Amino acid sequence: MLRLPSSSRYQIPDVGGELVADVAKTLANSAARLTLPQLANCYLGQYSSDYVRRAALAGLQLGLIVSDSAGYACSEKRRDLLKKASKIELKFEFREGLQDYGPFLLYADYLSKGFSPFEASTRTRGLFEIEQSTDRLERIFRAWGKYAELIEDTGVGLKIKVNTDHLLFDYVKRLVEALEAELRAKLFAIDMLGPEVFTYLDRNNIKLDDIAKALRNYETDPKPSAARSLEIFERFVHTIAAERGVDVRKPKGLMDWMDGLHSKNDLPTNLWHVCRGMVGLRNMTHHNPDSETGLEWNVSFKVALTSALLVSIMIRTVFLYVTQRKQEF
Repeated sequence: MLRLPSSSRYQIPDVGGELVADVAKTLANSAARLTLPQLANCYLGQYSSDYVRRAALAGLQLGLIVSDSAGYACSEKRRDLLKKASKIELKFEFREGLQDYGPFLLYADYLSKGFSPFEASTRTRGLFEIEQSTDRLERIFRAWGKYAELIEDTGVGLKIKVNTDHLLFDYVKRLVEALEAELRAKLFAIDMLGPEVFTYLDRNNIKLDDIAKALRNYETDPKPSAARSLEIFERFVHTIAAERGVDVRKPKGLMDWMDGLHSKNDLPTNLWHVCRGMVGLRNMTHHNPDSETGLEWNVSFKVALTSALLVSIMIRTVFLYVTQRKQEF
């Protein structure tokens, strides 16, 4: 049986999202890395050193902050945006990190399917092996989601909701609408994969961004969209093949890894044949021109959408067979 890697990297500190985003902005404006005492000094008289430490830890978890032995710094990916962000705009930078955070995504997926906040939290806590009480985890995610304007309290429960009517600037509205589309695409992908498979991918740092982009852009940018989703499949096969003892060292590629799984009886013949077809799709979207014909493949938006859906189906099918010998397609 395949042994799943530990998810102990998920430490979810009890801290407000507003301070998490503010700490990330403070670091974005710093010319050098800051130690914890230096960072805490920026909030002297407002927050305790421990509370600032928790905000920095949350920022690390959400990808807004990086750290090493020299101290904390803002993620280079977010630095320019955080520098320019106003106080109200900080919540959208926080939201972008939250929407890429595996435990919160799974929590939001459960909420979107009608589970209570407690049920969503306890499932998420169990699947990600989070060392945090369910009540506290639910309270943190509720507060983070409300700050990011991802969820609202209806009085009878929480629901996923975005409202841009009160925002003053068109570009902020467009930003929120784009984030909403991204979240919907990720929740759809989680629904296709199932929580167990999504948890496995997240533990192995295989994110849903490329599938989400493929689902959003398959009409306007079909070939790159298909290529993105197929790269997710390639990373998944590489990961699970390595765990099963298949030689994945270069110059071996996707076909070799699947042949290795087949030789170890981890892929039955019919599933192996379908997987080999995925190699053809991958090559048609990545190799320009085709090595055999010398011509470039044109990819329609229908194929781009089909590729994104098929990748989710194939990842789930291979995972269930390799780990549990379940034959579900």
